[in-house]
Amino acid sequence: MRLELIRPDRLGHRQLPARYSIEYEITFLPETSGTSAEVAYLYPGPRIRDDLGAAGEFTVRGALALRLTYPCGSGLASVVNVYTVEKKVKVYATVVTD
Repeated sequence: MRLELIRPDRLGHRQLPARYSIEYEITFLPETSGTSAEVAYLYPGPRIRDDLGAAGEFTVRGALALRLTYPCGSGLASVVNVYTVEKKVKVYATVVTD
């Protein structure tokens, strides 16, 4: 599973709000016939808009819930796995005041 937050590592204060997106790639599936995978949920969403508000270092977080469905006996079974990602972002002040 590849899960990644895309966009800036550094921002000037005037570039706020920061905009991120979550990209993912499902790189595995069990070899069982009839197995399927679907994204059940992206947190906080496929696109993130974060108004960090001030200069400093912040952590932006995202998550993906992946539902695997596979044959089990005479029916189907489902399992949900949650994957998380976080990225540190530095916001620099661009205004100097006394």
